[in-house]
Amino acid sequence: MKRLIASAVLLSVTLVAPTSFVSTISTAVAAGGLTVERPKEGRELIGGKTYFIRWINGGGGATVKIELRKAGKHYKWITKKTKNDGEYIWKIPTSVARSSRYKIRITSTKNPSISDERTDVFTILKATNWWKRRFQGGDAVSIGIEDDGSGSWDDFTAHGSNPHNPYCVDVVNKKAGHPVRKGKQSIRFEVRPGQCGSGDCGTNDSERCELLVDAGSLHGNEYWYAWSVYFKNFRTISPVAPTVGQFKTMSGLDTAIEFMPFFISENGLEAFFTIDRVTTSYPVVSFGNLSNKWHDIVVNSKFSTGADGFVKIWANGKLVVNRKGRNVVDKDDRYFRFGFYRSNLYRTSNRNITHIAYYDELVRGSSCEDVSQFMTCPGGGVP
Repeated sequence: MKRLIASAVLLSVTLVAPTSFVSTISTAVAAGGLTVERPKEGRELIGGKTYFIRWINGGGGATVKIELRKAGKHYKWITKKTKNDGEYIWKIPTSVARSSRYKIRITSTKNPSISDERTDVFTILKATNWWKRRFQGGDAVSIGIEDDGSGSWDDFTAHGSNPHNPYCVDVVNKKAGHPVRKGKQSIRFEVRPGQCGSGDCGTNDSERCELLVDAGSLHGNEYWYAWSVYFKNFRTISPVAPTVGQFKTMSGLDTAIEFMPFFISENGLEAFFTIDRVTTSYPVVSFGNLSNKWHDIVVNSKFSTGADGFVKIWANGKLVVNRKGRNVVDKDDRYFRFGFYRSNLYRTSNRNITHIAYYDELVRGSSCEDVSQFMTCPGGGVP
């Protein structure tokens, strides 16, 4: 998938709101156009996890070297030579010291005068206790990528109400016996009874382990999304139906007005659409086929307040949702959450249940071919 992601770097630039460009100004834009873009300002990364370093590669020649700097000084070489293709997959050594004063510098190996260092800083947390970190406010703890891809999506960051324990969410390995759809790694979620965080522990009486993707999908633009999900021995917790994925507004619009989640219950996996207090549900995967197997989900959407909006969903290669027309209330950006969210648990007496799910191959692109590894694209990518 590396070629896909590298080609999506420029696409991801076009999807950022104009005001976001202020924080991405680097020190050497004029030096041949080589410009570091990621890691983002304020991002909190974890030792031992894997991340993308991304940059605009103009004028740098065929290869570059990448340097990790700390407090304005050289700290470590990330690589002394890699292709100048705009992307490098970086596994952070666990030996890297915890600090909030890191920067990335990228330099042309052919012409050292062509070099760029981001003006903003990021943090690296220790692998042994990163989950103790405060997830709210300006913090943006990213657990990294499962293997190779997010396409034009951004980092997967911890939800502010996740509990602070080591099993809530993590990137896990096939070698250790975990289910993996492709490659060597997947993302594992586990939500246990009584494990809550932040406001979920109060009157909300809820439990969750979720990640969110904070690069917004813009109103009026068409996108393709894909992910694979594996539910381990799923048990119902009726009448609570855990949310396992949702497209939400950046502004937090009332869910009675607009809501696009995936719920899981005794009916299996379902997609729900609420517009102006009218809710419609669509079956995605039946309960009998739900547990202990991978399900490949592909979504093609255009979020729009007008009649040109649409949402199409394929499950395991079969079209299960084909919804046309207005599908959002306002023109705010949408972002994606995934994992487990068990809300309003006061409604059930059957709370002593642990839920485990694995997600893999999460990616966003501009065409079906960009995201579809496990499905034949309809009509060459245009349904």
